Amino acid sequence: MTLWYSNSADEGGNVMQFRSAEDFRSTVPEKTISIVTSEQIEIEWHLKARLSEREMSINKLAQITGVSYNYLLDYANNKKKADTINMVHVLAIMVALRLSSFDQLLTVTMPHETVVRFDRESSLWIDSGNIPQSVEQFIQ
Repeated sequence: MTLWYSNSADEGGNVMQFRSAEDFRSTVPEKTISIVTSEQIEIEWHLKARLSEREMSINKLAQITGVSYNYLLDYANNKKKADTINMVHVLAIMVALRLSSFDQLLTVTMPHETVVRFDRESSLWIDSGNIPQSVEQFIQ
């Protein structure tokens, strides 16, 4: 599943937690949307592998967690583009499958250039105590 965020992101697609991008945008503060959509992020779910290891069906996991079959199917197949991850779903799945870390369930990655930039900005921030300008732009 690839999450690509930009100010010109497609408004028509469904999102994991909400019925539409408009629903998402009406629920989440604009500032939160701005900071999340300012970067390119990829999410890869490992749910299919975890279920296979346990010889468990998506239907059984849905019964245990209360997370809908369709959401679980989309997570397992890395199908849906998403503007958000439902942390309650993630935690319910982790508890049900007895996973002790997020990386057992999903991987979040960024392009190499973004990782390098984040590492550089983070180090400078910690060393100087000054918020990077790329982050400060979100302060209003």
